[in-house]
Amino acid sequence: IHDARAVILEFNHDIEMLAKGPYPSFLKERIAGNNGHLSNDTAAGFFIATDTPNLEALFLAHLSRTNNLPKLALSAAQKAFDGNRPETKIIIADQFQQREIILP
Repeated sequence: IHDARAVILEFNHDIEMLAKGPYPSFLKERIAGNNGHLSNDTAAGFFIATDTPNLEALFLAHLSRTNNLPKLALSAAQKAFDGNRPETKIIIADQFQQREIILP
């Protein structure tokens, strides 16, 4: 990933929304568990801990419609870059919307 120009990473759920959401406890535990989905905070933490000097585009993927909001995922990603990566585009990948080509 060090040399990647683009990364697609799951930003599945907001921890607080999942905890307060409508899912039964067993499902919440599976989603939040080590073998579940990546929370916004976990995905953002990946970029804090990973050196990606060539990154031009980060796609936030697999956002839960029930346990996340695009603005929360975007905020987590922006905080991870802490204003140090203005050249990196952060893009919400919507499964129902086609995107323009980002990289040649």
